[in-house]
Amino acid sequence: MLKKTLNLKVSIKTLLIVIYLCLIFALLFGWSVKHIMMGGERFGNWKYLILDLASIPTTAKRFFENKDHGLLVKNHKFKDSLAWQIDLDKYKLDENKGYLLISRFDGDKSRSLVELFDINDEKIIHTWSPNIKNINSKSKISKKYLDFEKNLNINRYRMQHPLLLKNGSIIFQGNSPLTRINICSKLNWTLDGIFHHSNELGNNNSLWTPHRFRPSSITTGSSLIANKESFQDDALSQISHSGEILFNKSITQILIDNNLEYLIYPTGEWGEDPLHLNDIQPILKDGKYWKSGDVFFSLRNINSIFLYRPNNNKIIWYKDGPWRRQHDIDIFSDEEISIFDNNVNFDLSNVDGVNQIILYNFKNDNIRLYQEASLKDYSIKTTFEGLHSIFPNGDLMLEETENGRIVMFANDGSLKWQYINKSKNGDVYRMNWSRFLDGQKYFDIVKNINDKKNVCN
Repeated sequence: MLKKTLNLKVSIKTLLIVIYLCLIFALLFGWSVKHIMMGGERFGNWKYLILDLASIPTTAKRFFENKDHGLLVKNHKFKDSLAWQIDLDKYKLDENKGYLLISRFDGDKSRSLVELFDINDEKIIHTWSPNIKNINSKSKISKKYLDFEKNLNINRYRMQHPLLLKNGSIIFQGNSPLTRINICSKLNWTLDGIFHHSNELGNNNSLWTPHRFRPSSITTGSSLIANKESFQDDALSQISHSGEILFNKSITQILIDNNLEYLIYPTGEWGEDPLHLNDIQPILKDGKYWKSGDVFFSLRNINSIFLYRPNNNKIIWYKDGPWRRQHDIDIFSDEEISIFDNNVNFDLSNVDGVNQIILYNFKNDNIRLYQEASLKDYSIKTTFEGLHSIFPNGDLMLEETENGRIVMFANDGSLKWQYINKSKNGDVYRMNWSRFLDGQKYFDIVKNINDKKNVCN
């Protein structure tokens, strides 16, 4: 009987159908088990095997999303738009001149790079394009936490939110080790760890950036954590410009220490990424409602903003909503902060209309929308990322990250300039968090870059 069975001829078509059905069954089984586990009690060690099986649908979803490097903007809205659109007459009359530090995925070169662009002269001053493979080779992080070959190769790495220093070096990350390269794109140092999202200038030649402990660092309140290996344990990190860790504290632990652990799983349903830290805004001088050395931070997945004092591990203030899936907190005045509100709809699938810039007032607990009409007129909508800057004269710059666009609105709401990250064939690619650099403040730095960049050739 066995011999007859082995001798049966099976067509390739039939075999493929069987394999396809088995795959579908595995995906559905993993999905259902994971949802049962998320709503159930803690089990023995065998639960980790089940959770690994449950990750199959997520892995498959990410695989299909990552075609075209995962950085190509599909069905973009800029078919008839130029890459650069600048109202020079309006721009040259304004005192708010400067440079744009553009971080983007270059579709023609199939890699990320950083460009220093002179808006006034409409030219690229300098480009940073480091050896990503060399940077990755310095890391000792386990492949189960970071797959450098698959997710951080040269065609996938994002040089996120670069910070330009006085000597022309930049510091950046991309859900990867934090890295500093010099003006010639040569490696200065790399700090091993999983750093992500924003990099913001702090006091005393430091920067603040989100960091992730893998495995989880939680030692108290650990009953909250169903799987220390997969739990996204985000942290506030302060790093010196020379790559030394000055402060590194788990957000989850901060909430537990401040008797706010109920915010971590407000529905009681377990998930790998309950909080999702995406921006840290250090405070450089005292105000009415905060002190120098404090930081604001944004937790996307619970729609909440926090004011935190690192020197005594105290949360001074926090507020959930009305922003939804927000990014990028800035200090607007001595009593107001501005927030990039992604304004995502209730099922988290898309933006509810357009993004919003919300001003929150600490004095009267009121909010107001900033340049609401401009965001509607230009249909600014990015679901998962985005940043903004409001300047002293009232101008507003926005990065529509997922759609590959940066815009600058004048204080009257009109468009000053627009940049779209287009390749030569008209495709549009994502941005990687860019910055406007004030012309007066950065004039000497840019001059230094111009003087020294020839030594790289």
